[in-house]
Amino acid sequence: MAGSHSLLEIRYLRDVERRHGLPRGQRQRAVDGEFTDVFYAGFGLVVELDGRLHLVPRQRWRDLDRDNRATLRAEATLRYGWFDVTNRACDAAVQVLRVLRRTNPSLTATPCSPTCPISDLRNISAI
Repeated sequence: MAGSHSLLEIRYLRDVERRHGLPRGQRQRAVDGEFTDVFYAGFGLVVELDGRLHLVPRQRWRDLDRDNRATLRAEATLRYGWFDVTNRACDAAVQVLRVLRRTNPSLTATPCSPTCPISDLRNISAI
């Protein structure tokens, strides 16, 4: 689905991005000889989605190195795992929106339910 390479990436696309009306990120952007899971061009935001493989110590160090290189490019990184995407999708959407609003303070999102916390940010600019 839309360049996603894992079930977790598909769930993020569906439950965080689409369900909350966030801008569509670029999937699998090649940079520094690796790929980022989701990149929000024009916003300087990378979202990395970590499944079980990322619990392996060697992979964990690669992830940290990739995050550091993103910081050197002046890109922020938000990192989510299965629990975040499947049980806290609204909270992840709030965090993504807050970072995107650093570049575009008037950016809006759509609450997915009456209790969705993204509705609290509808009239609040970046913090």
